[in-house]
Amino acid sequence: MTLYTRSKDGTKIAYKVTGEGPAIILLHGGGDTKEVWFDSGWVDKLKEFKIIAIDARGSGESDKPNDPDSYWIADLRWDIYSVADACNVDDFSLLGFSFGGAIAKSIAAKSRRVNKAVIIGHTFGASAYGQFVEEIPVIRERWKFLAEEQHHSVLDYGSLSKLERFWVDNYHLPSWIHIITQMANWEVVEPGDIKCPLLVVIGSGDSDSVKQSEKYLKDIKEQENIYLEIIYGLDQLEQFSKIDKVWPRVERFLKS
Repeated sequence: MTLYTRSKDGTKIAYKVTGEGPAIILLHGGGDTKEVWFDSGWVDKLKEFKIIAIDARGSGESDKPNDPDSYWIADLRWDIYSVADACNVDDFSLLGFSFGGAIAKSIAAKSRRVNKAVIIGHTFGASAYGQFVEEIPVIRERWKFLAEEQHHSVLDYGSLSKLERFWVDNYHLPSWIHIITQMANWEVVEPGDIKCPLLVVIGSGDSDSVKQSEKYLKDIKEQENIYLEIIYGLDQLEQFSKIDKVWPRVERFLKS
């Protein structure tokens, strides 16, 4: 059953709760919703936890404010705190993938409420990096066009590329235009900023995250509470979907 609470600015945030035990909050990637954690098998692996899966603002059943100033990283942090408060959870662990990893990283740097954090397919520094940050202007303009076509009910779905169909099917484009614009300006988080034990998991095929992590290797090694795992043979999406490769590392960290 989907539950709802209001964030600090009044935005309605949707979430699901299942299981018993220490709380772990799950933060989905771009183009996904809280349901992906259930459908992919991650929830089954986390059966020893009280699982709180959240729809980020702009996604799923959460509100989708049409205001760029509603998508600063501080707003998304408050969404998580508000859900935790609604669940009567004082402290929690975090598991975030890609976009969700960026949110988890920021919370791990700002809040003492986090016991442990795992970020998959994301790493230190800016929240937007590598090829993605270079492509933001082009993606944004294409999304604006597609959103306008959708709004006026004149979108020719059959003429779209496979990628454009994925965008249309999986993103609330007006919200995500704001999100990717603001992501490029979210605060930088470095290894020394992290306040809790943190595991970063990256597939070797996610070249942007690998290269970005390499910039911080010295700083990572200087922090006793940060662990970096690069898994050979996994690309950006497989970091999430190939649970049999990723879960043993996550499980070992969460149980340590």
